[in-house]
Amino acid sequence: MAFLRAQGSLPEYAWLILHEIFRGASYGRTVCAPDGEYGIEEYCRRQILGEMAIISRSIAGLTGNAFFYCMLLFGSMGEYSPEVRAILEQEVSTSTGERRQVASDALEVAVELAAERASGVREPSDDQR
Repeated sequence: MAFLRAQGSLPEYAWLILHEIFRGASYGRTVCAPDGEYGIEEYCRRQILGEMAIISRSIAGLTGNAFFYCMLLFGSMGEYSPEVRAILEQEVSTSTGERRQVASDALEVAVELAAERASGVREPSDDQR
Protein backbone atom coordinates (compact mmCIF):
# COMPACT_ATOMS: atom_id res chain seq x y z
CA MET A 1 0.00 0.00 0.00
CA ALA A 2 2.94 2.31 0.67
CA PHE A 3 4.17 1.70 -2.90
CA LEU A 4 0.72 2.55 -4.26
CA ARG A 5 0.61 5.75 -2.22
CA ALA A 6 4.08 6.75 -3.44
CA GLN A 7 3.70 5.78 -7.12
CA GLY A 8 -0.03 6.25 -7.68
CA SER A 9 -0.33 2.86 -9.38
CA LEU A 10 0.81 -0.74 -9.12
CA PRO A 11 2.27 -3.23 -11.57
CA GLU A 12 -0.18 -5.88 -12.73
CA TYR A 13 1.18 -8.64 -10.46
CA ALA A 14 0.67 -6.40 -7.41
CA TRP A 15 -3.06 -6.08 -8.16
CA LEU A 16 -3.30 -9.85 -8.24
CA ILE A 17 -1.38 -10.11 -4.96
CA LEU A 18 -3.76 -7.60 -3.33
CA HIS A 19 -6.71 -9.65 -4.51
CA GLU A 20 -5.21 -12.85 -3.13
CA ILE A 21 -4.39 -11.18 0.19
CA PHE A 22 -7.91 -9.76 0.42
CA ARG A 23 -9.56 -13.12 -0.26
CA GLY A 24 -6.95 -15.25 1.51
CA ALA A 25 -7.80 -17.53 4.37
CA SER A 26 -5.69 -17.28 7.50
CA TYR A 27 -7.37 -20.15 9.37
CA GLY A 28 -7.68 -18.22 12.59
CA ARG A 29 -4.18 -16.74 12.63
CA THR A 30 -3.75 -13.30 14.11
CA VAL A 31 -1.44 -10.34 13.68
CA CYS A 32 -0.38 -7.95 16.44
CA ALA A 33 -0.77 -4.36 15.26
CA PRO A 34 0.03 -1.22 17.27
CA ASP A 35 -3.68 -0.81 18.07
CA GLY A 36 -4.46 -4.42 18.98
CA GLU A 37 -4.57 -8.00 17.82
CA TYR A 38 -6.60 -8.85 14.72
CA GLY A 39 -7.36 -11.81 12.53
CA ILE A 40 -5.02 -11.62 9.55
CA GLU A 41 -7.92 -11.46 7.09
CA GLU A 42 -9.64 -8.68 9.02
CA TYR A 43 -6.41 -6.71 9.35
CA CYS A 44 -5.43 -7.01 5.68
CA ARG A 45 -8.92 -6.15 4.49
CA ARG A 46 -9.03 -3.12 6.76
CA GLN A 47 -5.67 -1.90 5.42
CA ILE A 48 -6.74 -2.32 1.78
CA LEU A 49 -10.19 -0.78 2.32
CA GLY A 50 -8.51 2.13 4.09
CA GLU A 51 -6.73 2.98 0.85
CA MET A 52 -9.85 3.19 -1.31
CA ALA A 53 -9.19 6.78 -2.34
CA ILE A 54 -5.81 6.01 -3.89
CA ILE A 55 -6.97 2.68 -5.31
CA SER A 56 -9.98 4.24 -7.02
CA ARG A 57 -7.86 7.06 -8.50
CA SER A 58 -5.50 4.56 -10.09
CA ILE A 59 -8.20 2.70 -12.07
CA ALA A 60 -8.34 5.14 -14.98
CA GLY A 61 -4.75 4.46 -16.01
CA LEU A 62 -4.95 0.68 -15.79
CA THR A 63 -4.96 -1.52 -18.88
CA GLY A 64 -4.75 -5.21 -19.72
CA ASN A 65 -4.05 -7.61 -16.88
CA ALA A 66 -3.54 -4.79 -14.38
CA PHE A 67 -7.15 -3.69 -14.94
CA PHE A 68 -8.39 -7.29 -14.87
CA TYR A 69 -6.61 -8.02 -11.56
CA CYS A 70 -7.82 -4.74 -10.07
CA MET A 71 -11.37 -5.71 -11.01
CA LEU A 72 -10.89 -9.10 -9.30
CA LEU A 73 -9.92 -7.19 -6.17
CA PHE A 74 -12.88 -4.82 -6.50
CA GLY A 75 -15.31 -7.70 -6.97
CA SER A 76 -14.08 -9.17 -3.69
CA MET A 77 -14.10 -5.81 -1.92
CA GLY A 78 -17.70 -5.16 -2.92
CA GLU A 79 -18.81 -7.53 -0.19
CA TYR A 80 -17.40 -5.14 2.38
CA SER A 81 -17.81 -1.71 0.81
CA PRO A 82 -20.78 -0.07 -0.95
CA GLU A 83 -18.28 2.54 -2.17
CA VAL A 84 -16.61 -0.13 -4.29
CA ARG A 85 -19.88 -1.11 -5.89
CA ALA A 86 -20.50 2.55 -6.81
CA ILE A 87 -17.05 2.76 -8.41
CA LEU A 88 -17.75 -0.41 -10.39
CA GLU A 89 -21.14 0.94 -11.52
CA GLN A 90 -19.40 4.09 -12.75
CA GLU A 91 -16.78 2.04 -14.60
CA VAL A 92 -19.49 -0.07 -16.26
CA SER A 93 -21.42 3.02 -17.36
CA THR A 94 -18.40 4.80 -18.88
CA SER A 95 -16.35 1.94 -20.33
CA THR A 96 -16.69 0.07 -23.59
CA GLY A 97 -15.70 -3.27 -25.02
CA GLU A 98 -13.67 -5.73 -22.99
CA ARG A 99 -13.03 -3.20 -20.22
CA ARG A 100 -16.77 -2.79 -19.71
CA GLN A 101 -17.28 -6.57 -19.64
CA VAL A 102 -14.53 -7.05 -17.04
CA ALA A 103 -16.00 -4.27 -14.87
CA SER A 104 -19.50 -5.70 -15.33
CA ASP A 105 -18.32 -9.14 -14.22
CA ALA A 106 -16.66 -7.61 -11.15
CA LEU A 107 -19.83 -5.67 -10.31
CA GLU A 108 -21.90 -8.86 -10.58
CA VAL A 109 -19.56 -10.63 -8.13
CA ALA A 110 -19.56 -7.65 -5.77
CA VAL A 111 -23.36 -7.42 -5.70
CA GLU A 112 -23.74 -11.17 -5.22
CA LEU A 113 -21.22 -11.32 -2.37
CA ALA A 114 -22.78 -8.26 -0.70
CA ALA A 115 -26.21 -9.88 -0.85
CA GLU A 116 -24.86 -13.11 0.64
CA ARG A 117 -23.13 -11.18 3.42
CA ALA A 118 -26.27 -9.17 4.16
CA SER A 119 -28.40 -12.30 4.33
CA GLY A 120 -25.86 -14.15 6.45
CA VAL A 121 -25.83 -16.99 3.92
CA ARG A 122 -22.57 -17.85 2.22
CA GLU A 123 -22.04 -20.35 -0.53
CA PRO A 124 -19.12 -22.70 0.19
CA SER A 125 -15.93 -21.62 -1.56
CA ASP A 126 -14.27 -23.94 -4.07
CA ASP A 127 -11.78 -24.91 -1.34
CA GLN A 128 -14.62 -25.96 0.97
CA ARG A 129 -16.42 -28.11 -1.62
